[in-house]
Amino acid sequence: AAGNIALGNLSLSAITSGDDNVALGKSALLAATTNSYNTAVGAEALKTADGGENNNVAVGWGAGQLVNNSNAAENVFVGTYTGRGGTGALKHSVAIGAQALDATAGNDITGTVAIGHNALTELTSGAGNVAIGYQCGDSLTTGVSNTFIGYQTGSAVTNNNNNTYVGYNSGLQNTGEKNVAVGNHTIKNGSGAGSHNTALGSSALYGLTSGEKNIAIGVEALHDVTDGENNIGIGHNAGDAMTSSVGCVLI
Repeated sequence: AAGNIALGNLSLSAITSGDDNVALGKSALLAATTNSYNTAVGAEALKTADGGENNNVAVGWGAGQLVNNSNAAENVFVGTYTGRGGTGALKHSVAIGAQALDATAGNDITGTVAIGHNALTELTSGAGNVAIGYQCGDSLTTGVSNTFIGYQTGSAVTNNNNNTYVGYNSGLQNTGEKNVAVGNHTIKNGSGAGSHNTALGSSALYGLTSGEKNIAIGVEALHDVTDGENNIGIGHNAGDAMTSSVGCVLI
């Protein structure tokens, strides 16, 4: 072993042939033996990584604490319990913010991005997700290919796929999939599984519940639609009073 730096009780205490690790804090990289090129700063950071987990950065109390898989590599964890991990191969992922991406346990996860307090905090096996913002996607468990950007966006999505929510509270209560919503409060207030909808503009499709295949472009376009389907509203307040209509075009 060469080029290692350890400061803190039991930090890097088991190292045998691993090189160029930095461990600062009680029990940081505690179990590491052949690991190399890791930076662990904080008590119990990367505590159980015992061999093969390389090129990781973990900063914060318990960051990467339970990561223990030889393929868990090239991650960045910053914050208390971020990327806490387990026996699954958590790799090439970024988690920044307390409890972000902390529930993967024995599941394999690759290329996931969670930035913000509690971002993707319930994610277990869902792949290809990006969540940036406070409590973004915080209920997502097995859903895949979702993109959430903004305060509490996609907060109710659990096992649903292919949603894109951008903006404050966008998709806050919706549990559907294959929705695209860009703008503050888009597809926000309805508790339901409406899917295949597009909303562009602040409060567009605001009250959607189970409606599908609607297109709303403009501030408050199709604002009150709940279970309506196949409607198109383009322009400020277009169709904002409709609720259950089907097949309407308002421009």
